[in-house]
Amino acid sequence: GADGADGAPDGRPGADGDAGGEGEEGRGGGRRRRGKRASRGRHVLKTGMKEKPESTFSEQVRKRLEWLNRNSNLQQELEFSKVGDLLIRTGDKKVAMNILKELEDNAPEVRNPNAYVAHRAKLALGEPAKPERAKRAARSGTESEAERQIGWMNEHVPLTAPLEWDRVGSFLRDLDVDAATGILLRLEQSAADVRDPNAYVIAAARRILADSAAPEPGP
Repeated sequence: GADGADGAPDGRPGADGDAGGEGEEGRGGGRRRRGKRASRGRHVLKTGMKEKPESTFSEQVRKRLEWLNRNSNLQQELEFSKVGDLLIRTGDKKVAMNILKELEDNAPEVRNPNAYVAHRAKLALGEPAKPERAKRAARSGTESEAERQIGWMNEHVPLTAPLEWDRVGSFLRDLDVDAATGILLRLEQSAADVRDPNAYVIAAARRILADSAAPEPGP
């Protein structure tokens, strides 16, 4: 009977010890498995972080529009739904931000900020296609683009006098598109200081035509 009583305690510690060993292994295994799961979790977070820059350009444009609405003396609020997509489609952060900087600098004079930004962005979007135009279409392309821009400026820019296509068209159509629209853009930026917009355009076009013709021998 005593031997049986002694045997029971001997058996219990052994059983407990084995169970404890299994428990340690189980817990150790559990910790290792948790470690693997944690590692996988960190990997997911890193993947998520890589996706974030893709939306940065859009977010920057939106924040810049919101900032201008709060801090610039705009005559109307900018609306992301009207100009955001056009700015983003330029694909160039510098181009988009320069357009908005021009608006900020001329805010008091721009009657319709959304139309101003949209117009600038459309010009930027059209630039890559210009070199591909056939030379024989250059003159008509310049004429249509310049005439469209003059109509827009007469409506949205505070010129001291309206631009008249009948007066300036014959000079602008002899320039390439970039030169003609460049003259009009410079006029727009300094509209308040130009007393005679038509004379300004004609003089600028004549200077460019004279410069381009100077190296060539006379008839």
